[in-house]
Amino acid sequence: MSAMTATTHNGAIPTHVEILATFLANDTTQNSAIGLNEWRTASRALFEITDKNHDGVIERAEVGDNALMREVFSNLPQGHDGKLTKQEFLDLRETIFRAADIDHNGYIAFVEYEILVLLRRTGWVDLDKDGRIEMSELRTVLERAFQLLDANHDGALTGNDMELLSPESLAAMDPKHTGRITLEQLINGYRFLLGADQVNRNVTPRGYPLPP
Repeated sequence: MSAMTATTHNGAIPTHVEILATFLANDTTQNSAIGLNEWRTASRALFEITDKNHDGVIERAEVGDNALMREVFSNLPQGHDGKLTKQEFLDLRETIFRAADIDHNGYIAFVEYEILVLLRRTGWVDLDKDGRIEMSELRTVLERAFQLLDANHDGALTGNDMELLSPESLAAMDPKHTGRITLEQLINGYRFLLGADQVNRNVTPRGYPLPP
């Protein structure tokens, strides 16, 4: 069962403050990363909260206003009976964890969590069908996300388009504080933060941003 598909979600993308609050709530060891055990604990708690009649199965009617659970159900494959047992749900959540662990180190760092939140809203295509967001796929998945974030389709993220980005992401993507982030700056900034580039490609050796 794949949790991450090309489906587009219409829910509003949360702000950085909201994303950070959720991340910190899951990072119970306070080591600035979410490990698999922390993820499993949060997943079990989420299931118990959602399973209102405590029958060990989550049905669509129990989801209510829980945006995360609505996303889970929107990604169920066609032909599914619309119900999730606890084990099915936990397996699905572990699939999401593996997808979000882009650098394969067994943890979800905040930048990976930020990307996960973004792609859960915009959808992504698993090009090599391995259930992961690979570094080689990052450009393709971010191109799709950029198109949906760029509300006025002017080729740059501005204003509210950037509300989900952390100060660290903004600094990597827009080092001169222009208030505009192009697709290349978005990709280069995330690659830098993920350790794929030794230097920030959005800044030249003299400290000037690369042209859009």
